[in-house]
This record gives sequence, C-alpha cells and structure tokens, in this order.
Amino acid sequence: MGVDGAFVGAMACCLLGCNLVVSLDDLQDGAGAAGSTGALPVGPGPSTGPSSPTSSGTGSPTSSTGTGDGGGGSAPTYDACVTALGPVARFRLDDASTADEPNLGSWGGVAVASGTRMGEAPLVDGSLSATSFAPDGALTLATPAFFGSQGGYQPFSIELWFRAPSSFSEEVVSVQMGMALLYLRIQERMDPMGLDSIQFRALDPSHDRGVIENLDLADGAPHHLVAVYRQTAATVFTSGSADDLVIYVDGVPTANLATGIEAPIPAMDGPLVIGGGFGGPLDELAIYPVELPPATVAALTALGNGQLVDCPAL
Repeated sequence: MGVDGAFVGAMACCLLGCNLVVSLDDLQDGAGAAGSTGALPVGPGPSTGPSSPTSSGTGSPTSSTGTGDGGGGSAPTYDACVTALGPVARFRLDDASTADEPNLGSWGGVAVASGTRMGEAPLVDGSLSATSFAPDGALTLATPAFFGSQGGYQPFSIELWFRAPSSFSEEVVSVQMGMALLYLRIQERMDPMGLDSIQFRALDPSHDRGVIENLDLADGAPHHLVAVYRQTAATVFTSGSADDLVIYVDGVPTANLATGIEAPIPAMDGPLVIGGGFGGPLDELAIYPVELPPATVAALTALGNGQLVDCPAL
C-alpha cells in the first residue's frame, strides 16, 4: 500500500472513529535492507546538516553528582540539564502503576494511561525506572496548538531513551488532528539481512515529509534518541531534500536528508500519544519548543550515561 492507499485507509479509519496508524512498511523500498536510503518519494543526498558532535565528557561513565547549570562549578545531572532547557512536555516514566502521568513541562496537565504498561529497569543515570507499553499501552496528553504553529515553522525537539525489544514496530510518539499526523517511529527490520530504522514524519492528505535513519538495534543496548524539526522560510531544498528534520541517535545526527513535500508541517492540535504499544522500555521523554543544537544533544547523551559534562545554554 503506497502513500495514497495509506491516506484512503486513514480517511476510512477517521470516519469509523478508530485510531490512525500509518505504516511505512510498504514505502521502505527493501523493507529495511542494508543500504536503504529512506522511505519517502525522493532519495536523500549527502547530508548538509550538522556534523557529528564531539562529547566533552570524560569518556568513562562516572556518575554525576553536581547540581549546577553548566555555567561554572560542578557539572549538572541529566535531570538538572533537562530542567534548565525548559521542555514543554516531560514525562519521567518512573511509575507504570499509576493511572495518570504528570507532565513536568511547562504545558502542565497529566497524560491519561490506557492499556498495559510495565515497569522496567531505568535507562538513564538518575532515573528510578522506565516503562514498556506492550501490547496496547499508551499515555495520552491533550496539548495546546503547538505543532505546526507559526505558519508551520515552530521548531521543536523530541527526546527519549529506549531499548529495542525482540520484536517492535510502533509509533512511540505521535500527534494527530483529523487527517494530519506527526510521528516518531522505531521500526524493526523486515529482512533478516537488513537494518532496523527510526522514522520521523509529518503528513496529511496534501503533505508528506520525513527522514529515516537505518541502523542496527539488535544489540540490546539503551539508546538516546532526539528528533528535531527546524524548517524555516529560508530552508533550501534540492529536489525535495533538505536538512530540516534531523534524527540523532546516541548524540550522532542522521546522514540522510529529509525528503518529500517542500512545505512546513501541517497544523496539529494534539492529542500527544506516547508508548503506542512499544514493548521495550522507554525512559525520560521530553519535548522542547526549540531546536536542540548538536552540542546540547551530545551533552544530554553524555549526562544520561553518567558522564560529567556541562549543559550548554540554548
């Protein structure tokens, strides 16, 4: 089923009142095979995005105990750095037994729990616990009109930590309004000789734009994931390709460019859905109303691994 088919199915689903789940399986061209360059209509060219950041950490996981903000003195903890960066949404995912999860970001409110959630070992230095959502768990937060605001040019960054389970293919973060959908997906390889992928995509019946990172997630290790949207009116496109969407994995940005429609993302007014049935642990999810630059992403990766580094100011 191609994109047109996906939208027909999505429209039918919308009329029936069911949840919308858009799959990239049939768009992946090789189903995650090694060397795949993406799922969207135009293949990515050489990256013109940020170069791979270099962590200023010590190179060995040493638990950080300072509470500073990076402006001098002892290095901050991961928790202190995230707080200083001012997320609009933040979920610690420390207690899978509660009915609601408080949003510690500036939006406030609570995310309502549904389905099955399980407590898991923490993935981040200083975290108490992580949460898995299989087979049908989710947290849902009603959000203000944010995604696609400012004429579609509102920058944002989605940050989380995860470990892939033995089988996975879920939208771990999604936002939907009618036929408009934004999602961050962790996709298992469909070919045993291929690669897994992380997909960051925004679409509606007239818009489809995203970026894909192919990698091996079968190592069982925790990974730090940051997805950044940073398109502006000055973004330069080359046959649909640009560096307006970036995925960082463990502090390293994607080599692939975003592809698809040369337009900003459509407006979406929630709800924000977290978990999506993902069977592996998720930990420390935050959404920021800014582009997290490479040095900040690298610092968060290092701090989450217990290294002593500064937290760069935005």
